[in-house]
Amino acid sequence: MAHLVGVVVAAIPVAARGAVLGRVLPRRLRLLLILVVVAAYAVAFVPLYALTGEAALMVFCLVTAAAGGMLGVRGGLFVALVGLLLHALPFGVLQAVDPTLVQPASAGIYALAVIACAVGFGLMEDWRERVRQYISVGDAGGASLRAAMAQVPVFLFTLDRQGALTTSAGRGLGSLDRTTRAPVMRSLAERWPDRPEIEAYARRALAGETVNVTLEVGAVPFDATFAPLRNASGAVEGAVAIGLDATDQRQSRRENDEAGQRDALTGLPNRTGLMRRLDHAMPQAGRETALLVLDLDGFKHINESIGLTAGDELLRALGERVFAKLGVHDQLARLGGDEFAIISPDTDERAAAVLARTISEAVCAPFTVNARELFVTASIGVAMAPGHGTDAATLMRSAEVAMYAAKRRSIPWTLYAAAPADASAALLPLSAELRRAIEQEELALVFQPIVSAATGKLERFEALARWPKRDGEVPPSEFVPLAERLGLLTALTDWVITASIRQLRAWLIAGRDTSVTVNLSPRNLLEPDLPRRIAAALAAADVPAERFGIEVTETTIMADPERAARTIADLRSLGIAIAVDDFGTGYSSLAYLHRLPISIVKIDKSFVRDLAKDDNGRAIVRATVGLAHVLGFTVVAEGVEDQSTLAIVRELGCDEVQGFHIARPLQPADALRFLRG
Repeated sequence: MAHLVGVVVAAIPVAARGAVLGRVLPRRLRLLLILVVVAAYAVAFVPLYALTGEAALMVFCLVTAAAGGMLGVRGGLFVALVGLLLHALPFGVLQAVDPTLVQPASAGIYALAVIACAVGFGLMEDWRERVRQYISVGDAGGASLRAAMAQVPVFLFTLDRQGALTTSAGRGLGSLDRTTRAPVMRSLAERWPDRPEIEAYARRALAGETVNVTLEVGAVPFDATFAPLRNASGAVEGAVAIGLDATDQRQSRRENDEAGQRDALTGLPNRTGLMRRLDHAMPQAGRETALLVLDLDGFKHINESIGLTAGDELLRALGERVFAKLGVHDQLARLGGDEFAIISPDTDERAAAVLARTISEAVCAPFTVNARELFVTASIGVAMAPGHGTDAATLMRSAEVAMYAAKRRSIPWTLYAAAPADASAALLPLSAELRRAIEQEELALVFQPIVSAATGKLERFEALARWPKRDGEVPPSEFVPLAERLGLLTALTDWVITASIRQLRAWLIAGRDTSVTVNLSPRNLLEPDLPRRIAAALAAADVPAERFGIEVTETTIMADPERAARTIADLRSLGIAIAVDDFGTGYSSLAYLHRLPISIVKIDKSFVRDLAKDDNGRAIVRATVGLAHVLGFTVVAEGVEDQSTLAIVRELGCDEVQGFHIARPLQPADALRFLRG
């Protein structure tokens, strides 16, 4: 028995091989096989021992090792104990062949060797079985994931630090190279030699950058992300790329965009749709394009007299009638409210004039709405590209300026290039000077205080533009319309806004608590990017939006209520205060203004200056103030020019006052002194 342990150890590899072979059999068959072997071993032990001596004992160690390897710890122990009972105990066969073998020392060593083989190989088998289960689960999960990826329109691949592919999956790979069986450990340049941008994005990801791009693969777009893979310490050890077929999303966006470019009332393209079409229609190779903007005259009063529903029906009928007069390549759109536009490509000024007259005559013919005969007129502005604008936005501004000029002159239509007939000849030499004055910032600002009616405390300044010249100052009533005719109104407005904010910043830095408002013209409210430009100017100067405000007149709002409301809402959302200037001179009502996000109403000076001797005017102001307060508006009395008027507006409940009695418009230095009190 002395060499028993060494023999057992030497027999382990043989037992291990037997265990590996045994694992191919079902568990019950394995158990039956082992029991048969044990029984056969017990029966044959005596002659085997006679032939081999103690080597016969080693055979049982192999049997128990194989049992442990095939059946695990519990099965191996069972076989070992059964075998020991059959031949190793005093009443077993060992007693018959060699009584010394069942002595305590020898029998103990033998039993330990047998049990060690059973337990040792049993534990190994148990651990191997667990590992196989984990691997099986992992393989099943991986197979499921690969199967799912193969059905989904995505691609996914990973790279090691050197940029070699380590994994790739997804049906989307087929769009890239017509095969989803991508051998790993190849570089991207080898995998997709004709798509160098993929390697470039991956290199950026390996450098630690997350890149979101759209990959166009033939007709298939993929929204793709290339991102770094980091280890636990945060170091980049590879990259991953995943892309999703965006065909459906793009189609959905296209459908939504198309729906968003249609006017719900008439089915015509809306302003957004028109501007996109105008971008495509802008002239190329010397061809001209005409843009006509049409606005009904007095449509607000038509709506009030026939009702909104009938008014909508009139607009639909108008769209149909105008459309019937257009050429095959002309495009009609409804800009909003009662404003329409026509794009006429490959059209010169003469043909555009003929089209404008044709449309004007068509509009003037009677409409029948709800069994009522209606007569309407329209003002049409015509602008030509490239002469009046080389981009869609500029051309639209020019056409709208021409439309407002036609409306002011009460004529059916006018061309933007033609100056209004009543323009003063003295203004013509100023055109070049005004352009230069705006570009070189030769204009100036003055600031008129607005104060509390009760305490006289300064509330804010109204910024007013001035054009000083060596031969005398040009009044705003001359250079503002001139800027509009020359297409310089946007540049002039931007200068006023920027200069006002710059001065406001200087006062705030000096520790002076104040605010500034500026005036906007009707044309300014038609500019969809106005809120963005004001926001950019405030951000550049680091001035809070709450310190800045705008003033718009009733006429400005009522010229196009729908578009004005959108612009005012956008400005208010920035935190900018909105005031209605010259209230009482237009056609709006406080009830209508209450629907807009405005906070201040300024009563026009024509109602204020004669309050001391006009009882009717006093009653109007008192009623206006009362209703404005109910609606939550702050009321400012403009044109307060003497102490008696100031006392009256205080009595009538006005919150704030402005006028020569308080202060005339002040130069910046004088305004600072006013701030200091």
